[in-house]
Amino acid sequence: MFVHSVYFWLKDGLDEKEVAAFQGGVQSLCEMERVKSAHAGLPADTHRGVIDNSYSCGMVLVFGDKAGHDAYQISDVHQTFIADHSYKWERVLVYDIETT
Repeated sequence: MFVHSVYFWLKDGLDEKEVAAFQGGVQSLCEMERVKSAHAGLPADTHRGVIDNSYSCGMVLVFGDKAGHDAYQISDVHQTFIADHSYKWERVLVYDIETT
């Protein structure tokens, strides 16, 4: 399995329409064919010293293997998401985990 975790910090000042379009874009990534399972949403209301909940939106995608992930990265859906929404975030942080 290959787990792709992405955390977005959106810029201040986005209007509701821009945020809704961003969330729709995230949903389109979650629905891609090679994605085995997907979870996306807002930070949980948990507060402990080891938790960073400063991000605006998190997304976890699970692929069958690295090849599925690599195909996702170059897919039209992913490239369109970046082109349409990258101006909306000030920071993105990605963690990838490959399991055996």
